[in-house]
Amino acid sequence: MNTRGQTAYDYLLGVVLLLVTIIAVLALFPQLFGPFVDPVSTDQQKMADSLSAELIETNSTLDNERTLDLNTLDDAYVTQLKNRTGVPEIRNVNITVQDGPGDVIGQGGDRRYGVDPAATTVRQIRLAEAGDCRDGCQLVVRVW
Repeated sequence: MNTRGQTAYDYLLGVVLLLVTIIAVLALFPQLFGPFVDPVSTDQQKMADSLSAELIETNSTLDNERTLDLNTLDDAYVTQLKNRTGVPEIRNVNITVQDGPGDVIGQGGDRRYGVDPAATTVRQIRLAEAGDCRDGCQLVVRVW
């Protein structure tokens, strides 16, 4: 008579059930691991930084490097800026000048339709023309 208390089949069944349970828990609760995942890739963040730097360098006035002359902030200008900085065509870019938390002064580029996270760069600027941004505004560059 065989006196073994556990066979190889019992052991294999126990390991399989343990693995299936662990995988099911990980699959059913993805929000547990959400804080540990970087939603924006580093290349997107570098693209947003280079776009904002190029925009400030090419449009700054002689008065101050943070005083910009942005008369032509439209979709065509954003396309030219993407081509100059080497941003691929598959990337969407939005450039917004805002005064305060939600007052948009000027905007150009793609409109945001998806739920993909965007790499965002915010710079403090002033506009050369008299208006709302004479004392200070935010230049927000988003890449997704």
